[in-house]
Amino acid sequence: MTLRKRVLKNIGPTGMHSLQDGFTLGTIGALALTYPPAVALIAGVLGLDGISLKKLTKKADQFVREEDIQKSPEYFVIGFLLGGLIGYGFGMGAQIAGLPMSL
Repeated sequence: MTLRKRVLKNIGPTGMHSLQDGFTLGTIGALALTYPPAVALIAGVLGLDGISLKKLTKKADQFVREEDIQKSPEYFVIGFLLGGLIGYGFGMGAQIAGLPMSL
């Protein structure tokens, strides 16, 4: 049984959606703060005509399930923290590796 299936069995689909959405927003937010070129790539994929955390936040309703987050906010927070840690790790790793900080 995969990790996803085990988590889904324990917390249900609503909790899983909330966890996934928190992870997504946490990762994007941490990357925005630590490695701006990654945010530029994400903004391009979403079709934004400019790069800012504010614009990404306004588009957040396109890739999160608000009703699931309202039903299971604790899983959203856990996902957000995990995603933030991973986004921070990747962003700082990119800086340490010397990847360019601008496009």
